[in-house]
Order: sequence, then structure tokens, then C-alpha cells
Amino acid sequence: NDPYKGLAAVDIGAKVYASRCNICHNTDAQKKVGPGFGGSWGKEHAMDDGTKVLVDENYIRESILNPNDKTVAGYGKGVMPTFAGQLSEEELAGIIEYIKTLK
Repeated sequence: NDPYKGLAAVDIGAKVYASRCNICHNTDAQKKVGPGFGGSWGKEHAMDDGTKVLVDENYIRESILNPNDKTVAGYGKGVMPTFAGQLSEEELAGIIEYIKTLK
């Protein structure tokens, strides 16, 4: 039984956000346990190692699957758990589409 049957990717992402992400991430730019997602798409963010990373599909995917590879400055390594093996490709694509819409 597909819980996402007939839903657009962005709507799948909204459901995944509500059930998995909103505990630590806001939909606006306000900090929570992790950085807020609002307005982050397409912008560069400073990482804890001094580099800058563009928030794009690759970065979001990597942050969900391997969160300790690149950590946003001001947030500690090991805070974000990995979701590797916990989200389907459909859910990953959905959350990326959802983050794109957050202003």
C-alpha cells in the first residue's frame, strides 16, 4: 500500500518533513536543533570547516544520508542522525522539492 499514491513530489516532501524533519528544523530561517530550511535553497552556507556549500539537490541529499560529511557552522557534528536506509528515493526527492518551496 503506497501512502503517497497520487501525491506530487512536493506534497510527499511536506509529509516527510512533518513526520521526520520538523522536530529539529523549522520551515522558516529560525534556528532550532538544526538550521531552519526557509530561504536556504540556492544559497551558499558556511560550513564548520570554513568552506561554503551551495544548498542544492546534491547537498540536501548528502545532508540527509551522510549528515556529518558537511556540518553547517555553529552546529555540532553528530547532532543530525543519518536517514540512510530510512527514506525511500521517492521521499528523498520529495523533501528536496519541498525545501525548494520554503521562503
